[in-house]
Amino acid sequence: MAIEDSLVLSACLAATLSHADAFARYEALRRPRIAQVVKLTRQNAARKRKSTRLGLLLRDLLLPLLLPIGIRMSRKLFAYRADLQPLGVLHAEFNDPRHRQDAA
Repeated sequence: MAIEDSLVLSACLAATLSHADAFARYEALRRPRIAQVVKLTRQNAARKRKSTRLGLLLRDLLLPLLLPIGIRMSRKLFAYRADLQPLGVLHAEFNDPRHRQDAA
């Protein structure tokens, strides 16, 4: 996540003259990704928590069946490539040539 963040932040800073605009764009670009990662992490952790003896028994019996589902979810999570298009297409105001350094 830190490498993704650094790629996106550096692209945002390079694309605009205003640091405030760059940080606003960075936050808008990263927030959905972070929310997705937090959601998947919580779901994964919730499945592994201790409970009653019956719950532990059921978890141990079902775990071999549920592992492939977890693997598929992880593949989606790790398939993300921030380096391919770090700025994406977000809002029209961020694509405004007046905000770009090379437009000057």
